[in-house]
Amino acid sequence: MTLLSDPGVTGRPANVWLASYPKSGNTWFRLVWDAVLAGSDEALDADSIVTPGSTSGEQPCQMEYLRTWGIDARRLTADELDLVRARVEVMDGDRDGRPRLRKTHERFRYAPDGSELFPAIASRAALVLVR
Repeated sequence: MTLLSDPGVTGRPANVWLASYPKSGNTWFRLVWDAVLAGSDEALDADSIVTPGSTSGEQPCQMEYLRTWGIDARRLTADELDLVRARVEVMDGDRDGRPRLRKTHERFRYAPDGSELFPAIASRAALVLVR
């Protein structure tokens, strides 16, 4: 059994992918997203983007994100990293039904084994931000 076919993986996908080129307003969009979800009318603070409980904090390409799973990304080849990321996305979904904004500057592609790097099974939607 693979992680992608694990019957224990249930619930509505949480990931809402925010795809954009660097410097296109991605961070500000995520700040507004968090403020709307929190019902906050306070001033937006760019430092709050990685606060605990943020729906848009850690990103799958960050080594810290994989470290929470006990994975040292520095020891993996690019192909191995793609395989791990595809599987972690499936297992890491928020099972309470809340959407979670996930930033990426990458294009859609497949891991070496043919699995989706941004798995449809772990994705609720994709937003493309154009500057």
